[in-house]
Amino acid sequence: MSKTILLVGPGALGTFYGALLQESGYVIDVCVRDKTHYELTWELTSAKKKTIFKPNLFWNLDELSENKKSYTAILVCTKVLEQDTLIDQLLQFEHIKTTPILLMQNGYGIEASWIQRGLGHHLARALGFICVYRKSAKEVLHLDYGDVVVGTLENSLPTWLSELCSAWQAQGIDAIHSETLIEAIWQKQLWNVPFSSCSALYGLSTKDMLANHTIKKHISEMMKEVCLVAKLDGVIIENTFCDFMIEQTKKMIDYKSSMLLYLEAKRPMELDCILGSVIKKANENNVVIPAILDVYQQLLNIKSTI
Repeated sequence: MSKTILLVGPGALGTFYGALLQESGYVIDVCVRDKTHYELTWELTSAKKKTIFKPNLFWNLDELSENKKSYTAILVCTKVLEQDTLIDQLLQFEHIKTTPILLMQNGYGIEASWIQRGLGHHLARALGFICVYRKSAKEVLHLDYGDVVVGTLENSLPTWLSELCSAWQAQGIDAIHSETLIEAIWQKQLWNVPFSSCSALYGLSTKDMLANHTIKKHISEMMKEVCLVAKLDGVIIENTFCDFMIEQTKKMIDYKSSMLLYLEAKRPMELDCILGSVIKKANENNVVIPAILDVYQQLLNIKSTI
């Protein structure tokens, strides 16, 4: 029996990981807001090869009540913007409460909305460390990295999730299971909070930011503040790991963060799940994080002018 995935949000990230699962033998259905905006196939281009991503079926979100299929898992690869609306639409799917859900999304604390709606029993996270963007309707361009860390809030490794990791590994992806998901989330936030937001705020790519002494210092200050908030969850991030993240960013291909790309396209940015959630956690515990708060407020001001 073939393994079938319902991929919600086949953007750049979803295309990359979905196409690799397709290469490993999974059948991929995709779910979108409006399927008329999509080609029937499109290319995933990387330094190593070109892959044709050909979804088996397209579903609109508002058609899910008509979908009677069973899936191995649902991969949610959308931006964390209208999460409650998305959950409302997915709840129309007949098998939603018995199908495993893998959130391939950014942010801290995003699991809460799913748990509150009764979808926490088969819920997992996947954290992709990747540089990828949609070049056009017909092409997604993979620039660098691609490693993914998966885990559950219970820190277990269910069979369906282990098999997804094996499928990605078969395509050359370093897909690993984290026994402490909350630590992996904070390590991802350590990059996303400063680099994604500062890229959008200053309108610069990674190399340009790190070449600017003032911005690099600002990034370092924000990383230290992320470490302070991570401690509230019992996660200790050493200064050496912060230095490692900066060095890895220097080595990777020059890259505009998705937050900057969305700002340039005048589309909503993931401010609350990446920055706002950290600020909320800090405020609840009287932890002062002025550098993060300042960037967040400036981006909110920019957002109000779009």
